[in-house]
Amino acid sequence: MAGGSRSRSGCWTCRLRRKKCDERRPGCETCEKLGISCHGYANRPDWMDGGEQEKAKSAEVRRDIKSATRRDAGPTASQPSASVHEPSPRVSPTLENATHHEPRHSPQEISTTLPTGTNQSDRQLLNSMLGLNVVLVGASSSGSYRSNGAQGFGRTQTSEGSGDIEQRQMPVIKERDASLLMYYMDCVFPMQFKMYNPAPAEGGRGWLLSLLLRTPPLYYMSLALAAHCMEVLEIPNGSDESKGVTSAQLASALQNLQQYITMFNEQPGPGSLEENIKVLVCIMQMIGFVGFAGGTENWQVHMKGASTIVSRFTDILCSSNSTSHLFESNRSGTVMSVEELITVKFLVSIFSWIEIANSVSSGSSPTLGYIHDRLLGGQDPPIRLDKVMGCDNTVMILIAKIGALDEWKRDAQATGKLSMMELVTRASSIEKELMLALSGIPGGRPPSADFRSLYGLSRATLSVYFDYVTEAYTLSALVYLHVVVSGPHAELQEIRNNVSQSVELFRRLPEPIIARALYWPILVTGSMALPEEENLFKEMLAESGVKPIFVGPGWNIIKILEECWRRRRTNDPLPVKEGYWADIMSSLDTTVLLL
Repeated sequence: MAGGSRSRSGCWTCRLRRKKCDERRPGCETCEKLGISCHGYANRPDWMDGGEQEKAKSAEVRRDIKSATRRDAGPTASQPSASVHEPSPRVSPTLENATHHEPRHSPQEISTTLPTGTNQSDRQLLNSMLGLNVVLVGASSSGSYRSNGAQGFGRTQTSEGSGDIEQRQMPVIKERDASLLMYYMDCVFPMQFKMYNPAPAEGGRGWLLSLLLRTPPLYYMSLALAAHCMEVLEIPNGSDESKGVTSAQLASALQNLQQYITMFNEQPGPGSLEENIKVLVCIMQMIGFVGFAGGTENWQVHMKGASTIVSRFTDILCSSNSTSHLFESNRSGTVMSVEELITVKFLVSIFSWIEIANSVSSGSSPTLGYIHDRLLGGQDPPIRLDKVMGCDNTVMILIAKIGALDEWKRDAQATGKLSMMELVTRASSIEKELMLALSGIPGGRPPSADFRSLYGLSRATLSVYFDYVTEAYTLSALVYLHVVVSGPHAELQEIRNNVSQSVELFRRLPEPIIARALYWPILVTGSMALPEEENLFKEMLAESGVKPIFVGPGWNIIKILEECWRRRRTNDPLPVKEGYWADIMSSLDTTVLLL
């Protein structure tokens, strides 16, 4: 480390090594983590003579560190400590069960490098990662760091002492980690975002790989998620013991992610552009995992945190030169690179989709609804939701307006100030725009794709079916609108017409797996289905692969639909306090994330 940051009052071992000491007493944590003797803080040792004795002691310490490194690595060093017992409801992002299992392997040391240009804030964020006590060991701007902790991913050895530090420009990825990384890229990520299939000319998914390699907590979390999915989906008959281990490892990776986000939130000021991108992707990965694990955990908290960062990106996305004065500059100006722009657009798209679609789950209008016209409106909007989740921007903006109308109506009712004339006028305007959007959906349908698996989308994605998705969302938005105006009465003609059209569309789906991209339309339309139509919705989800322990919120959607149907059959309505679907979910003590 550069001399300016060397400890002047640290332990004698750290001073010998010319490393920063945490100065914990009686022995420092840095030495403990490295598995070497800490010589404390007493009087200057005799061997600290600036001559031959000091050189000999330095060589001895370096040998001890290398010996400890080989000891810890063992034959299983390349095995990931964070695996994944696929997001079943038993794996909780709140980490309540994180301490019930012990990792399969002992803590191991991880060596890699910080990207060029890393600033002190990045280093502080890295040091916040639970189980990854990062100690900088490099002197250059690409500063190597060593991370000691519970995440037992593969490591490389870094020479000790000044003048012989091994510098690497990229992390060394062990064979096992490389397999998991590719499994995440090829299978897990497409399962999370089924409609996202960027062309090479649009940057492909290279931004994702780059971000994974630059953001340690995201990298470890993604490897854990990949290992977990592989354990459950590829080896469904594996032992419960191995799945328990992967669950504990996933919990540890989730903790790292949470700590990274927490540290960022504690920083004064907005931080740099790079930091905001990294933290936003970590937050969205947390939310994505909630959806993967059934969508019932407290995802609203994460959405609130993400909204602050997303609002900062609005001016950048809507400006012609992609600059902003909000962020601390860590290079000449704050102009976004092409990769950063692609990354931000994807993250803001995912956030906007979740916020708009889940107005039915939360019973509230979107927090950032005031920026939707800027982000999603116009002929050439900066954000294209159809590229990410399959539905046209126009329809999603109108769904957000329905959510706002629903909240306005309930607030007006609570204060005795509801004007039915104003309600109908506002609803009629939205309905006309939805009907116009419906008429503009192409009639032609793409040919069936080759899906080799119910859960693996590596050979094909659902993006070719975006017009089915847009039509399903539009018809369901009309159902949503009429429920807001007239109440959840399935027999009403205006509701019946749109449900019938949706049922016909669902019967014409060329591939059962398309239902995985239609959770929101299935919930909204299915809740208004007549008894003779109920089986269609359950069969459609079952044929797409949904079962009790499965990735995504599909099984919980079935439970919500059954509760809707039960209440209608028994004439057991709920008082409308949060909105129809939010009230149903509250009665089940859950709020499902429709992702």
